[in-house]
Formats: sequence, C-alpha cells, structure tokens
Amino acid sequence: MIKNESVRGVLEGGLMSTPQAAKYLGIRPRALANMRVLGGGPRFIRKVPNGTCYYTVPLLEEWAAKYLQGSKVA
Repeated sequence: MIKNESVRGVLEGGLMSTPQAAKYLGIRPRALANMRVLGGGPRFIRKVPNGTCYYTVPLLEEWAAKYLQGSKVA
C-alpha cells in the first residue's frame, strides 16, 4: 500500500473519491471500481441521489489489512 505524504484532497468530512482512494492504496481507479461491482473491495459510502461512491481511510485500512493478511510474500 502506498501512502502519500499526507492524504491531500480528502473531501470535507474525511471522504475520498474513487481516484483519491485508489491512489492511497496504490491501485488504479478502474480496479477499485471493478471491485466495487464484483465484490471483494473495500467498503464504501454511496451518496444519494447521484450515487457517487466515497471511501474513508479507516475503511481502506480495514480492507488492506485483510487483503495483505491473506497474501504470501516470497
């Protein structure tokens, strides 16, 4: 997981957009969007009525801990 020097650009209320969350995790925004549709990605918050998805640092960290825990490093 790649952490920026700080989580810049985090929206008011501690919410990150998909591109911001992807950058925080070190993955492509499209990969994060695909995980959202197919399952297995971090939990997210969907804003109504426009349906925009947001993430928080604790949700991303929770997912990363589970994901990294299951991987084997050679």
